[in-house]
Amino acid sequence: MATKTKKRIGTVVDEELLRRAKVAAAREGIPLSQLLERTLRLYSRSAAEEDAHAPVGNKYPLRGLDFTYINPTEPVAEKGWGAAS
Repeated sequence: MATKTKKRIGTVVDEELLRRAKVAAAREGIPLSQLLERTLRLYSRSAAEEDAHAPVGNKYPLRGLDFTYINPTEPVAEKGWGAAS
């Protein structure tokens, strides 16, 4: 198996979230970096699966179509709106 290159990163994380992550890593007996890496892998895998199930084609199918704006505050005709018998 080939050795994977690792990269040191710096980021800002909510203190409570970091505390909970440290507790989870300690409970599992793994380094925090391993827990974060595993979590990122799971997230990226689920994002890739969502992308695979996304509809193919135009993301904005109505873009560029002409439309007529109808003012929703205009009074509507009430002719023929009598109570049904």
